[in-house]
Amino acid sequence: MINKIEGVIFDCSGVLIDDLEASYKANLEVLKHFHVCPLSMRDYRRYIVPYWRFYVRVGISERQARSEAPRLFKHYLALQSHQVKVFPEAAGTMSDLRENGLRLAVASQLDRASLRRFLRRFGLLKFMDAVVALEDCREVKPSPGPVLVAATRLRTRRFALVGDTLQDIEAGKAAGATTVALAHKGSYHTKSTLRAGKPDYLINSLRDLPALFADG
Repeated sequence: MINKIEGVIFDCSGVLIDDLEASYKANLEVLKHFHVCPLSMRDYRRYIVPYWRFYVRVGISERQARSEAPRLFKHYLALQSHQVKVFPEAAGTMSDLRENGLRLAVASQLDRASLRRFLRRFGLLKFMDAVVALEDCREVKPSPGPVLVAATRLRTRRFALVGDTLQDIEAGKAAGATTVALAHKGSYHTKSTLRAGKPDYLINSLRDLPALFADG
């Protein structure tokens, strides 16, 4: 049970929305554009984060990885957006947490337009007291920067970070958060990988979250 937490900061992809397949297909198109050999889904899940460094890791120049590749990804993700789904327990969990008096935020490496579009489409935006997208911080996870921006907007120093990658957990720890790793079907990293990051808590479903914050 987590005590004295005032806010919860969520990653979005793999935590609130199920976009792993759409993200994978979009990035296959980006790799094709740069004449880079395609990755298997298994390798994609290993290499995808942190963001632009993924493109460098697979052979794209840093200049292109920071500028052209993200723009292409945004374009191709929009074409795959019909495949993006919300995890069915997300809205109920957000509602329960808000009823428990917790302030909620999302800190994502999706661009602002895509992030807000998905949150609005799936009815999650109304639960958020703060939304931090790629453009809102110069740093990306595992830097604590995006998490700290979200915490500042929530006006709290006592918060938890819920993520599905090692980079989320590293960012949360560096920001002073209580870290909760989510390992379910749509997570970008596997349970064994997340366990190696030594989060404070490891859960299998968003529905496990409210109990962590229950009183008594």
